[in-house]
Amino acid sequence: MARRGEGLQRGRRRSQPTSAQNLALPPPEAEGTQHRTPAREPKGGFRKLYEELRVENERILEALTETTLWLAQLKVELECTTQSPEHFAERLALLELERVECRALEHKATELKEELKGLSNLWADNQHLKDENKALICIISKLSK
Repeated sequence: MARRGEGLQRGRRRSQPTSAQNLALPPPEAEGTQHRTPAREPKGGFRKLYEELRVENERILEALTETTLWLAQLKVELECTTQSPEHFAERLALLELERVECRALEHKATELKEELKGLSNLWADNQHLKDENKALICIISKLSK
């Protein structure tokens, strides 16, 4: 993720120092001297102050991003709970349609179960008839000998 300051720094000419470079440079009137005056420099130096502020800004930006995401989620939830009556009516119609389809499927399943019971009865009757047929064939073959 690019930082906000990077876009500004890229667009500047090289001869113009960035704000970080400005903090590191001595004031114009002190350019000829080797030391800085303690009255103009905060305790810990400009670099340390700059780093502390940069870290705090990053932390605040992260908190802002999290808060923005949270707000977006809340907006979506609010939209879902306060849908217009048209959407509510559409949902009720869909729900009723699903109920009717569910009842039809349950009825069809019951019919298929009954048909399956009938098929198993038919299989049992068929097996019984096969057994009787074998017995009759045996009797006929014995009588014909």
